[in-house]
Amino acid sequence: MGTRMIAVEGQLAGNPEVEALYIRDNRTWYSPPGGWMAAQSGKWEQISVAGMAVQGISGTPNVFMAGLVFVDAKKGDSGQLRDQAGGGVGTWKVTMATG
Repeated sequence: MGTRMIAVEGQLAGNPEVEALYIRDNRTWYSPPGGWMAAQSGKWEQISVAGMAVQGISGTPNVFMAGLVFVDAKKGDSGQLRDQAGGGVGTWKVTMATG
């Protein structure tokens, strides 16, 4: 089996900007420059089936995506997110899954 990676789009309520996250099976993630997130790369942690916590390189909370389970994620999955750095809420959607 190949390396697994998922691409997720995150959007905050009231903010037209969409943030792209590329999440890898080695527990790292990155996002292209710009956008509303406080960090552009770092580590992620699976919090059981509750969701995924995405952290900056220094371990600071960045985004929590409720219900996102990395090993089961498939294109079209979606749910709610919380911007833990800025306090906003919004949605996430898986746009690609490999491996």
